[in-house]
Amino acid sequence: MSHRHAVNGLENAELNRALAWLEGKKRKLLGAKLALGAYYSRDSEGRWLQDPLTDEELGWAGYSRGVIRERLIPMADARALYQCRQRARKLILQIAAHLDLGRQDQACALECEFQAIRKYIAEVTTPEGRIRSFAATRVKNYQADMQAWYYLLSQAESEDPEVCEFLRRHIRPGDPYLWVDLTSTG
Repeated sequence: MSHRHAVNGLENAELNRALAWLEGKKRKLLGAKLALGAYYSRDSEGRWLQDPLTDEELGWAGYSRGVIRERLIPMADARALYQCRQRARKLILQIAAHLDLGRQDQACALECEFQAIRKYIAEVTTPEGRIRSFAATRVKNYQADMQAWYYLLSQAESEDPEVCEFLRRHIRPGDPYLWVDLTSTG
């Protein structure tokens, strides 16, 4: 038996062991379902390695990235930010006037409103001053999938470290999960 056949035989034994472990966990762990989906929908020709067209080439400005495109919803509009900033300027002048007259209690009440406006403006704008958008559903799904992946790895590490290493070598988590077949590339 050649070295390549021995490696392929060992690889198949590891694959069968990993698939059996994943099959046993697929009812309880989302990561196991995603990993099995990656295996059963794998592309033997490696076409997933090709770079897709850029967003500019497709004309997707203003939409979320990824396979599913969603229109991004801004957290605020320019008019609301303008009104918040105007109110903050007036509050600064009123706070200064109350402090000059010795009215600490009224100045504190206005200071609380001013801090709330500052917090709101910081929440809805980027450090550069652009208006933020609400997180797209796809982003939340991606985060849930990655959390499921890391939980799957922690479970595999505690139960069967060899399966964990096999999964790390052969699955590329993301949107979607991809199966990386190391034996067909060499």
